[in-house]
Amino acid sequence: MFLVLFSTFLTLSSCLSRQYYFVDKNMTWTEAQRYCRQNYTDLATLENANNTKSLIAAALNSSYNGTAWIGLYDDVINGWRWFLDDDTLYGPGEKHFRNWSNIWNQEPNNLGGNEMYTQMYPQGSWNDWQCSALIYFVCYNSESNHKKLILPYDNHYRLKMFYLCNVFAFLSFRSH
Repeated sequence: MFLVLFSTFLTLSSCLSRQYYFVDKNMTWTEAQRYCRQNYTDLATLENANNTKSLIAAALNSSYNGTAWIGLYDDVINGWRWFLDDDTLYGPGEKHFRNWSNIWNQEPNNLGGNEMYTQMYPQGSWNDWQCSALIYFVCYNSESNHKKLILPYDNHYRLKMFYLCNVFAFLSFRSH
């Protein structure tokens, strides 16, 4: 496995320092998130254009020119969000940073009714996509000077992710 490590230092209200890892393993979004949580902190969270540039540079360094999962997902009820939803983890405007693609269609478009996860194109724009797709992904490690990040991964969370990835997709398919 080829793994590219790169760092970016962000000035956030909580003084977080992040290291991003490009992982060249084909996984679904939920498998990639599980892998990132077991080995790092989570799937990549991007709060600004500088983060996006860093991820593009990492992908270019690995000579990969495909898409990669990042941590943004559609909550269905609350809209598109990062798993870490705590406002204190972000600077002004960072929590709501989006870089949706408009290459073919304006994204997110939920084509087919089951595109609830985000992949990043090689040039840095984003696309909503099906969680069952097998693609590379980007993880990050977070170091905080002020707080320890605790990621809930209980049965309620697992059920929610299963529902979003499987049941909702099945119901969308059945309705067509």
